[in-house]
Amino acid sequence: MRVLEQDPKRGSLKLKIDTINDLVWLYFLLEEGDVITMRTVRRVKSEGGRPDSGERVPMTVTIKLEKVKMDDYGQRLRMTGIVTRGPERYGIQGKHHTLNLGVGGVVEIEKKEWSDAHVSIIKEAVESSKRPTVVIVALDERNATVALVDNFEIKEVTSVSGEPFKDASSSYESALSRSFKELEEILNRIIEGKDVKAIIVCGPGFFKRLFLKYLENKGSDLLNRVHVCDTSSATMSGVREAIKRGVLDRVLGELEIARSSKIMEKFLELVSRGSNLISYGIDEVHRAVTYGAAESALISSDLLFNKEHREKVLDIMEKARNYKTELHVVKSDTEVGEAVKSFGGAVAILRYNI
Repeated sequence: MRVLEQDPKRGSLKLKIDTINDLVWLYFLLEEGDVITMRTVRRVKSEGGRPDSGERVPMTVTIKLEKVKMDDYGQRLRMTGIVTRGPERYGIQGKHHTLNLGVGGVVEIEKKEWSDAHVSIIKEAVESSKRPTVVIVALDERNATVALVDNFEIKEVTSVSGEPFKDASSSYESALSRSFKELEEILNRIIEGKDVKAIIVCGPGFFKRLFLKYLENKGSDLLNRVHVCDTSSATMSGVREAIKRGVLDRVLGELEIARSSKIMEKFLELVSRGSNLISYGIDEVHRAVTYGAAESALISSDLLFNKEHREKVLDIMEKARNYKTELHVVKSDTEVGEAVKSFGGAVAILRYNI
């Protein structure tokens, strides 16, 4: 979760939702009477038209919140209330409307009072959603731009242009090899000093594929981290274009799935061996995390929004951070999510038996 804007006088925050975990924190944050503003789509019917007819019109709407719930798969937050502000020409003020918020959405929240508990939830959400460091390389035949995306900040590390990527004094193959070697060395230096989880190689045309072929022929370890996409530029504009196209979200989502899958595979292996170093079910996982015994844990997204478990889930998330438990929320409709659901919606691998 990112705080995009804040207005202390109005008591408002504008937030960007980056992960399912952010939806969890927001669910715990929202209360009846909060004022919620975001972009939405509402069906507007023409005068005299059928109730189910009309055009779906995008608009910005503000509601006074009455209730909030999660959809069946734990992937969207549904916030329902009375419209207090909206386009006057549609006459929707005073009517009920439901705002649907998912990953990637932006929402503004106004509260009469932000308590210490509210502030704590925001801090936890911002801290817990920090993303791994990713390198983005935009390149073509003449230029290469290398940037770091670290906790949502984009920083240009270096750019190479001119002679290194178009050397007329030697053969094309020799110049190409030298160019790629220089770029490989730059990436290796970056990785030595940073915990880089992925490298996104983008740019126009086929040149980026030649770089991948070079890494493959060299047997470079970099290749295991590389993801490829098309952009129209080999400059910082190309880097930003890759991010706007959702490539970063997709790659980080794949990394998250891979980490969750690895935990589930280890859990199932321990189950097959009859090991005592596991817990499953919300109560047992809560107990393990509370004792600081949980090394890693998975929770199915559809379990998170069950009112019966609301306080227990929040407590698990807080204590997991305190005890450095690796905790992942997995979508309930994925293969890993289905596996977690079969063990009561929550599983944990233990550091020691309890």
